[in-house]
Formats: sequence, structure tokens, C-alpha cells
Amino acid sequence: MMDISLIDRTIEELEDSDTTFPNCADLASLYIVRNFYKPKSYSSVESELNDIAPSYKKYCDIKRKYQLNEITYDHVINSMRNVCREISEFIMTLYSNTESREERELLTNLLVSLSEKVR
Repeated sequence: MMDISLIDRTIEELEDSDTTFPNCADLASLYIVRNFYKPKSYSSVESELNDIAPSYKKYCDIKRKYQLNEITYDHVINSMRNVCREISEFIMTLYSNTESREERELLTNLLVSLSEKVR
């Protein structure tokens, strides 16, 4: 089975190289192969995204119960950990399904920006 990351790296190298007929032919073939594999990975991104909302809703419910003194603060922290895990899994899946350096840089810059804003 072909490794999609190898295909992505090869595409990136060819896109950064000279525009020649052989390079264009190789790129066209690799785009076709990648498009054959990508629908599966796009569904994984969507799946990870769909995991966030239920996790956040559960956190909100737990937080409300804590505010009503029905449960301990440990429940709030554990629930927030779950939300963070789901968000992290979504971002990592999204990142692993990027097709270009520019896409990866946008995500990386977002994370750096967020990190700076919360400090």
C-alpha cells in the first residue's frame, strides 16, 4: 500500500522544482493517486470535528452541576481534559491531512498565535 505522506512529500518537492514536462506528468499522476486516497482522510477530519461538540456539551453540563454544588471540581477538570484532547486530535488530524507547506504554516501560525494570546 502506498504511503500518503510520501506522496504528499513528493508532490511538494515537484511543486517546488522546475516546471518541466516530466515533472508535470509526475505531478498529474501523483494528484490522481492522492485524490483517490484523500476522501478517507477528509472523513477522518470531519469525524474528529464532530467529536468536539458532544465533549464540550458534556463539559458544560458538568460545570453547571459543579456550580450547583452537585459534584466536585475534579469532574470539571477531567471533563475539560477530554475537551482539550478532542480539540488536539482534531488539529493533529487536520494538520496531517494538509497538502501544502502553506496550509501547515497557517495551522502552525495559528497555534503559535493562540499560545502567545493566553500567556
